[in-house]
Amino acid sequence: MIAYRDNGIVFVAKDGSYRADRSLSGIWILSLETSERRRIFAGGNLPSWSPDGSQLVFYAGQILKMNVDGSGLSQLTLRGRNGYPSWSPDGSKIAYDSDFESEVGHVVWVMHSDGTQARNISTMATEEWRMPSWRPDGQQIVHIRYADEVGFRPEIYTMNTSGDDSRRITHRRGRESTPRFSPDGGRIAFSADGQVWLMSASGHSPRQVTTRGGVDPSWSPDGTKLLYTRMATSENGPSDGVLWIINLATLEETQITFKWPEIVP
Repeated sequence: MIAYRDNGIVFVAKDGSYRADRSLSGIWILSLETSERRRIFAGGNLPSWSPDGSQLVFYAGQILKMNVDGSGLSQLTLRGRNGYPSWSPDGSKIAYDSDFESEVGHVVWVMHSDGTQARNISTMATEEWRMPSWRPDGQQIVHIRYADEVGFRPEIYTMNTSGDDSRRITHRRGRESTPRFSPDGGRIAFSADGQVWLMSASGHSPRQVTTRGGVDPSWSPDGTKLLYTRMATSENGPSDGVLWIINLATLEETQITFKWPEIVP
């Protein structure tokens, strides 16, 4: 099952203008086995699965949580601007970034999965720390920081769950974003300069795996594939701005969602 945000676009013209249907926009769940999909929330973004697959946490002005059948909606954060929620592997905590009581912008926070005991683990931050994601053993959080030594461009770091033992693992001087550990913890997928990349968990051997645009990679449970959004900004065709899967062994790409049914003249 895949959870994703659909903008509800139904028409795109050659000049890039588009029309959206609000009844189609929001958080959707898609079964790859049956191709059945259903909307569970009208709005929202950045959905993240609970480890047992029974709930989603996502951003909609604040961090919200709900059951995958659409019931049990609850608001977990109350103050500040919050985003990029990520569930811990044991389901007990949620990491996210927030600008609440921060003098440097968004930094990484961790709360219990019911929204209680939220705490800023980025107390040493002198620049923004964003887009947290857990290592599968729950011992580290990978994230980006806008490092001042490279002109405040984002680089990827890891730290332990208290915010200590910080390590910078990319030195590309690019624009890294949305890092995600592989299911075995040995690799990290991330976006950089509009493409999806892979590297070892220590930052070694980076390699680009998409060529026609890619952002926001997510791993398949067996670690053999990546789900991502193709974002070829020089184009605006039906294959752009939708979800694709790439097989990491063959680099074969498969489109799985569709923005509109036909190319608009």
